[in-house]
This record gives sequence, C-alpha cells and structure tokens, in this order.
Amino acid sequence: MSTNLLCEAPTETIRVARFLRPDIREALNYYGHEFDDIARSDLYQELHAAVLGTFPEGGTLILNFGLVEVLTSAFYRLLIRTLADVRAKNGRLLLCCFTDHAHEAFMLMGGSRTFTQVYPTEAKAVSEVRK
Repeated sequence: MSTNLLCEAPTETIRVARFLRPDIREALNYYGHEFDDIARSDLYQELHAAVLGTFPEGGTLILNFGLVEVLTSAFYRLLIRTLADVRAKNGRLLLCCFTDHAHEAFMLMGGSRTFTQVYPTEAKAVSEVRK
C-alpha cells in the first residue's frame, strides 16, 4: 500500500502521481543514511510499483507537487531518475502544482533547465497532454 503517493490513470497513456506529504525526506531514506542510488529509496520503490513498472510506451507521467514543501537534493535526484525511466519508454514527464518553497528549491537546483514542462495546475498539465 502506498503511503506517500496517490496514483491514477485518467487515460490509457496518462499517469498522474500526487505526493501526499509536505516533507518526504524519510521516504527518500534521508535520515541516517542517504543512498547513492536513489532507486533504492522507499519513495522510488513506491513510484515504481505504482506507475513506472507498468508505464506505457509513449505515455505521459504528471507529477503533482501540490502538498510538497521540502524539496531536497535527494528528491531532485529522484526526479532525474524518473525522467530517465520515462524517456526510456519514449514518454513525457510533466510537473505541476509547485508550492512556493518547493518551487524555490527546484529553481535553485536548475530544475527549469532540465524539466521544461512545468504547469501551475494538474488540470492544465492534463489538458496539455490531451491536445
């Protein structure tokens, strides 16, 4: 059972994952020891089980950050790994609903250069995919 994500599939090719906690460092195995390989973290394992393991070829994954207040470098590494996984399936990764704190950290880490598809709302992201 997922405790950090809520995932759904509005269409056969669109997946939406919403992070459910403002501070998700514990699920990134941030406290005590930080893994060199982010794919070993609890949060990545949850994301893989819920979405990435069955992600459709040419699909779109939308990550909703509406509740996230703390975006750490480990979380950013998870985003980079997720982007690589989605691209391996010829898919697209869209981000949406950044809170002010998370958006500031995202920008400081150079997120706007790596992730060019960022939307203010989930509805706008879904609408963009359906065009």
